[in-house]
Amino acid sequence: GRNYNNGQAINSYWDIETSDQSTSDGGIGKTTSELQVEQTITNLYSNWDSDVWEFSTINYPILKNE
Repeated sequence: GRNYNNGQAINSYWDIETSDQSTSDGGIGKTTSELQVEQTITNLYSNWDSDVWEFSTINYPILKNE
Protein backbone atom coordinates (compact mmCIF):
# COMPACT_ATOMS: atom_id res chain seq x y z
CA GLY A 1 0.00 0.00 0.00
CA ARG A 2 0.87 3.66 -0.01
CA ASN A 3 0.63 6.48 2.45
CA TYR A 4 -0.83 9.46 0.59
CA ASN A 5 -0.94 12.97 2.09
CA ASN A 6 1.15 11.96 5.11
CA GLY A 7 -1.68 9.92 6.63
CA GLN A 8 -1.16 8.07 9.87
CA ALA A 9 -1.56 4.32 10.28
CA ILE A 10 -2.86 3.41 13.73
CA ASN A 11 -3.65 -0.06 15.05
CA SER A 12 -2.10 -1.43 11.88
CA TYR A 13 0.12 -4.50 11.74
CA TRP A 14 1.58 -6.61 8.96
CA ASP A 15 3.40 -9.91 8.64
CA ILE A 16 7.10 -9.21 8.13
CA GLU A 17 7.80 -12.83 7.17
CA THR A 18 5.20 -13.38 4.47
CA SER A 19 5.53 -9.85 3.09
CA ASP A 20 9.35 -9.98 3.12
CA GLN A 21 9.25 -6.34 4.29
CA SER A 22 11.01 -5.35 7.50
CA THR A 23 9.92 -1.70 7.39
CA SER A 24 6.80 0.20 6.41
CA ASP A 25 5.55 3.76 6.02
CA GLY A 26 3.18 3.06 8.90
CA GLY A 27 2.08 0.37 11.26
CA ILE A 28 4.14 -2.20 13.12
CA GLY A 29 5.67 -5.37 11.69
CA LYS A 30 5.07 -8.66 13.49
CA THR A 31 6.10 -12.25 12.76
CA THR A 32 3.61 -14.79 11.43
CA SER A 33 3.46 -16.58 14.77
CA GLU A 34 2.87 -13.32 16.65
CA LEU A 35 -0.10 -12.47 14.42
CA GLN A 36 -1.61 -15.93 14.91
CA VAL A 37 -1.65 -15.87 18.72
CA GLU A 38 -4.67 -14.32 20.41
CA GLN A 39 -2.62 -13.07 23.39
CA THR A 40 -0.40 -10.99 21.08
CA ILE A 41 -3.39 -9.32 19.45
CA THR A 42 -5.30 -8.68 22.66
CA ASN A 43 -2.17 -7.13 24.17
CA LEU A 44 -1.95 -4.78 21.17
CA TYR A 45 -5.62 -3.81 21.12
CA SER A 46 -7.21 -2.88 24.42
CA ASN A 47 -10.66 -2.90 22.79
CA TRP A 48 -10.32 -6.25 20.99
CA ASP A 49 -13.73 -7.90 20.59
CA SER A 50 -13.46 -11.70 20.79
CA ASP A 51 -17.18 -11.92 20.04
CA VAL A 52 -16.39 -10.62 16.53
CA TRP A 53 -13.03 -12.30 15.82
CA GLU A 54 -11.81 -15.85 16.22
CA PHE A 55 -8.35 -17.39 16.15
CA SER A 56 -6.94 -20.51 14.60
CA THR A 57 -3.47 -21.96 15.09
CA ILE A 58 -3.08 -22.11 11.30
CA ASN A 59 -4.51 -18.73 10.36
CA TYR A 60 -4.68 -15.05 11.20
CA PRO A 61 -7.70 -13.72 13.12
CA ILE A 62 -10.87 -14.05 11.05
CA LEU A 63 -14.36 -12.64 11.41
CA LYS A 64 -16.79 -15.00 13.10
CA ASN A 65 -19.83 -16.04 11.14
CA GLU A 66 -23.03 -14.41 12.21
